[in-house]
Amino acid sequence: MEALAAVSLACNVVQLLQFTSHTVHVCKQLAQNKAVTTNIDDYCKELHELTNGVMKLMPANGQPLASSGSGNGTDQRLLTIANKLVKIADDLEKECAKYQPIAKNSKHRILIKTIKYQWGGKARIEELYAAVKALENTMQSFVLADLRETISSLGANDLKSLDQRTRDFASQLQAGLTGIDDLVKNESADTRGVVIDEHRETRSRFHSDLTEAKLNITTASKQATDLLNHRLVELRSEQTEQKAQESVSTLLASIAFPDMNARYNSISPSHQSTFDWLFDPLDDSMRPSRYPGYDQYTERVRSSRQAFVNWLSSEEKLFWINGKPGSGKSTLMRFLERHPRIHALLPGHNGTTLIVSHFLWNAGSYPQRSQRGLAASLLHQILSHRADVRRMLLQEGALQSKVSHSDWSSEELESYLLNALKLVQSQVFIFVDGLDEIDHDQGDGLYNLLGLVHQLELLPNIRMCISSRPETLIVARLQDVPTLRLQDLTNDDIRAYILDTLNSEWRTASFLHPAQTDLDHFTELILSKAEGVFLWVRLAVSSIRNGLIKYDTWEMLLERIDALPSQLHELYAKIWARLNDDNAIYRSRSAYYFKVILHWNIESTRDFERLNLINMLLACDPSLRRSHLEGGDEMTKDHLVKQCGIFRTQLLSRCAGLVEVHEIENNSEKPYMPSECYSYVDFILKSATDFLLNTLDGQDILRNDDTSQYQLQVQIALGYLSAKMLLLRAHRANFICCIDDVANFAPSKYLRDQDLLLFLDLTQATVQRLPEWNLSGFDFACVLSYLGMEDHVKRLVSERPPPCGLMSTDWKNLLLAHACSYVLGHGLGTRPESRTDLIKWLLDNGADPNGEVLHVGLCGRTPFACFSRTVHL
Repeated sequence: MEALAAVSLACNVVQLLQFTSHTVHVCKQLAQNKAVTTNIDDYCKELHELTNGVMKLMPANGQPLASSGSGNGTDQRLLTIANKLVKIADDLEKECAKYQPIAKNSKHRILIKTIKYQWGGKARIEELYAAVKALENTMQSFVLADLRETISSLGANDLKSLDQRTRDFASQLQAGLTGIDDLVKNESADTRGVVIDEHRETRSRFHSDLTEAKLNITTASKQATDLLNHRLVELRSEQTEQKAQESVSTLLASIAFPDMNARYNSISPSHQSTFDWLFDPLDDSMRPSRYPGYDQYTERVRSSRQAFVNWLSSEEKLFWINGKPGSGKSTLMRFLERHPRIHALLPGHNGTTLIVSHFLWNAGSYPQRSQRGLAASLLHQILSHRADVRRMLLQEGALQSKVSHSDWSSEELESYLLNALKLVQSQVFIFVDGLDEIDHDQGDGLYNLLGLVHQLELLPNIRMCISSRPETLIVARLQDVPTLRLQDLTNDDIRAYILDTLNSEWRTASFLHPAQTDLDHFTELILSKAEGVFLWVRLAVSSIRNGLIKYDTWEMLLERIDALPSQLHELYAKIWARLNDDNAIYRSRSAYYFKVILHWNIESTRDFERLNLINMLLACDPSLRRSHLEGGDEMTKDHLVKQCGIFRTQLLSRCAGLVEVHEIENNSEKPYMPSECYSYVDFILKSATDFLLNTLDGQDILRNDDTSQYQLQVQIALGYLSAKMLLLRAHRANFICCIDDVANFAPSKYLRDQDLLLFLDLTQATVQRLPEWNLSGFDFACVLSYLGMEDHVKRLVSERPPPCGLMSTDWKNLLLAHACSYVLGHGLGTRPESRTDLIKWLLDNGADPNGEVLHVGLCGRTPFACFSRTVHL
């Protein structure tokens, strides 16, 4: 064994011997219950560690000298002592485990342990103790003395490689200390000094570490406190935010109502490129050719587009989109509400403009057709998009109690809507579709709604685009607002929709005759019947597609176009019920208006003569007509314009939107009368005629008026007469033409004799009152003769003396000459033979066919000459 290894092993063996001896002593005390507080486990643990320390220094596997490779006797003894000591330590550890301390109050267990010790344990412990003492003697007597010489032979540098404890052990041996107790004691003293120094250092380090730890703890405590406080603040903030969110959710839920967005979502999106004309010029490629009225149409579109774009970029508050039922107003409003160009064209737009919308719907639930629903919908959208407005409004305690829609009154909803709009720190763009769809049975209906529109209009940050049918009250309120009339602007949109929708089926319709497969021609046919109404087109195109799929013939497809779609029938019925169904007076007057329009359109043989406003006014207002025809009241232009304006308003309001008045662009044909009087009247759609005449609902509407067909004809004829008298100019040609127009007016040919005579008396009285007429040398009876009115001429000749000093025969010759001047014509209320009978009667009563006529225009002619000239012409 190497010298240094032997010194290290000896040092550890000495320490293990001393501790083993002490442990045996402790074990004895435990066995005799003299050290009940001693923790034997600590001794066993220390003993185990010292044993391991010895074993690590022994040759591999604890082999004796033969395995270590040394023949020295001292080394052999040292290894033997070490091996035996390890065995004794192991046995002692096991014995100690048997004698764990027992509490004093457990006398029974103490007794058992004492008996165990006395019967066998004592002898074993004494044996171990004796073995340890024997090893100590051998160690002192032989090993340590010999090891002293070995250490002396080592150099100082060799000892430096040893640890401090082993170096101290070697120094003590060199000093002559070979006793185990002395070595251990000195080692303990040295160790104590080291321990004291280390303790002092440790204590100093401990105080330093403690101070640092206290500082760290203080810092950590502060950080933890700050973190905890911050987290508490966060939690309170989260709780506050959560509570605020719950308040917001509750508030929004209380404002909302079922189906609030149902109408908006039910509107079909606009067809591809539809309504693009509102922002971009028209695409001429969509038209197969320039059609009649093309220039006027493009000009209308251009001016309407310019009006809308100018309005967007201006500061004006309102824009009104008006149109017929089914013309696509709601689709256009949905298109605009989503269009990005709206934002771009708004003045001062910086991306913060709030756009909200509501689509009124009369066919929906009460909130969907009410002003309450409108206010709730707009308020809900504003609060959903503007958190700052929500916070400010929620500061009012009153809103905390709103948990359901029934907690709101209509007045509260409108009030909070106005307050919310005032709080919005940006421009707000509001779309409201279907003002005419408001429920007229609730409150003041449209009056209140227009009042709310006015209140919104007064707010500085509000712009509004609204749409409706041109109902009377709306027209009166919005007459000065920028507007467009939709049905006049959608020809290209309708054409594109028809072509795109039918193109596929049409190209595969090989069963049709090639000459009948011109889709462009068919499209123009549909377009001419559509009158700007998208709804009619959609229904018609759907029907035609079904017909193509079912292999309909060309004639059957045309029948499909002419048929009244049931959906339009329902639309007309709903319009009527909504506006007039609750008022018997209105229903009666409306039915009379419908009858006048129907009779004029069906009975009139002069297609170019449209029913104008003055004709209808005088046909529907007997008192006004009577004052003109019978009473001799003169109508000034101002009075006539005023009366036409009043009547127009009444007509449109009573007819529930089924009738419209078309303005004329110029009045060149009648420059001496105000153009307002000659706006023409007609149904909004030709299909309205079919609805009134051919459906049960339409016939029920007409039955509200009990005027007979004949009475209606008389009223229309008198109205026509009165209107014509207003147009007469101061010369004979106009007079004759006027009477001729009256004579050829279709309803008048059905007049009975008494009404015919009354009609002519009124005509004569009216003509004779006109101061600008020069009737010198002219007699009204001559005009009647000219028109072949036998009965009236007979009455005048029988009851009146000849005019202007004429002899009876001369007057009869004059009448015969006028009767012969229009032999081949048809007079008012006459049959072809009536004129012949008049000529025969005049001849039988003294008229001379060869007598010279002395009258302006006929001087030198005889009745026969007038007859010959007429036949020749």
